[in-house]
Amino acid sequence: MSLLRRLVLPAALAVGCVLAPSPAAAQTAQLTPVGSFAAPIFVAAPPGDGRRLHVVERGGTIRVVRDGVRLATPFLDLSTQVDTAGEGGLLSMAFPPEYLRSGYFYVFLTPRDATPGAAPHAPIEVREYRRSAADPDVADPASGRIVLTVAHSANSNHYGGQLQFGPEGLLYVSTGDGGGGGDPAGNAQSISSRLGKLLRISPRPSGGQGFGVPPDNPFANTEGDDLVWSYGLRNPFRFSFDRATGDLTIGDVGQNRAEEVDFAPAPAGGGGGANFGWRACEGPFAYPIVGDEQPCTLAGRTDPVHHYLAEGASCGASITGGVVVRDPDLEHLAGRYVYGDFCKGFMRSIALAVPAASDDRDLGASVAPFTLAAFGEDACGRVHVVQLSGAVSRLGDGTPGACTATVEYGPPEDSSPATVAPGDPPPASVPPPPPGDGAGAMPAFPPRAPQLRLRASGVQRALRRRAVLVRAGCDRRCSLRAFGRLSLPRNRARKLREARRRSLPAETTTRLRLVLPRPARTALRRALRRGAEPRVRLTVQARGQDGRLALRRRTIRIVG
Repeated sequence: MSLLRRLVLPAALAVGCVLAPSPAAAQTAQLTPVGSFAAPIFVAAPPGDGRRLHVVERGGTIRVVRDGVRLATPFLDLSTQVDTAGEGGLLSMAFPPEYLRSGYFYVFLTPRDATPGAAPHAPIEVREYRRSAADPDVADPASGRIVLTVAHSANSNHYGGQLQFGPEGLLYVSTGDGGGGGDPAGNAQSISSRLGKLLRISPRPSGGQGFGVPPDNPFANTEGDDLVWSYGLRNPFRFSFDRATGDLTIGDVGQNRAEEVDFAPAPAGGGGGANFGWRACEGPFAYPIVGDEQPCTLAGRTDPVHHYLAEGASCGASITGGVVVRDPDLEHLAGRYVYGDFCKGFMRSIALAVPAASDDRDLGASVAPFTLAAFGEDACGRVHVVQLSGAVSRLGDGTPGACTATVEYGPPEDSSPATVAPGDPPPASVPPPPPGDGAGAMPAFPPRAPQLRLRASGVQRALRRRAVLVRAGCDRRCSLRAFGRLSLPRNRARKLREARRRSLPAETTTRLRLVLPRPARTALRRALRRGAEPRVRLTVQARGQDGRLALRRRTIRIVG
């Protein structure tokens, strides 16, 4: 079922919703009010800034809560430019890692048509704005620039709606399948469509476009769309990255029967190229579901690690994806993924794992049906719950600690547009601040990850060496981990043996050797004899001493 459409359901339906009993959690969570807003739909915070929380209101405004007090002047007001028909509106925002210096931030919205009737329904827009040079609590509305537009003319539902910067500093955008029951256009399974996807971009201009294409995107310069990161999604309204590990988790809203949680650990590629199944699958089941559920048999799919069934003709179900808890004040939820249901109002947590999550339990707190719009984090990792009915609350255990991270804002620094160099991820719009340079973030959550440098030949004779070679290093002391998969036509992918290096000194590089196990060498030799062009998808992960992660990826062609 759709998500925001439930806002217009008769109030009687909300009264009719009965929550199924669930086992009690070992410790219950509590909601502490932060403030009341006009249809709040998302929250975000600038990196390292523990004083401010930005609240996105669906109607088109962004409000600032500073030191616990809601400011009277909006941070940004786009209410005359936003179309709230159907499931549209101003749906989320994201701050890049270097926001303190650059002042750039990004919003996801459905724009109001300047020419009424020109298109049946609003498209998806990602826009860039910049904070004011004079006041960090106000953005400059004249700085607006369209980064990306995705056509969405068939229906006014299933927009997706989330922006999030990944652990490598690139911007991820979730899009729904275009709406209409059962994805009638087949967008989600088409790698040439940008609907029903997780897209990955550099949000600064490059090559005459409003964005840059990361060269390690799985379909860049291939048969698919350059921006597609993951596909087979119905309506990924909310997704998140674990701030400690970089793992990706998506809450994908189901059709009529199954709500799902998709999990893509960073060491396994973070969901790059993953097919999460829709519309061949709804949850783990074959779609359409008629009578008893049957297992989905779509080849190459990535199954959800958790799902639950819609129950009750009036309520149905609609998952609101959440976050992995890293708030030190929520010890009983540490490392667990919290999520909820928009239709029913429950909130739960699970222990994420592949192939299946475990220990699904009630948080001990709930909200009114048809209100739960998002879970979000502030600069210190404290979890907030957003209700479209007006409330924004902090999730706690009754003894909340203070977020002491502080920053000193100056005027945004001038910077030239980023460019995408072959073989390298696009640079940030300005250099990130060095540690301690006015960022003032908590030691556990510094403002940026290590800068990971990677050098690898794009064509290698891995069969002769029995390994794939890569050189890597960081701008600060870090540990390195390299892993990869050998992709073979008409054969299953083969894992390479991991390579690791502990405590590499700053500004030095080391060689990492990913060994091809014997079965992989045998399969590779046969593929080469057939004239195939095998490729290795390589990922290198750097972890700083503070725990922050950086990821870089390469695709290497194997010729012998």
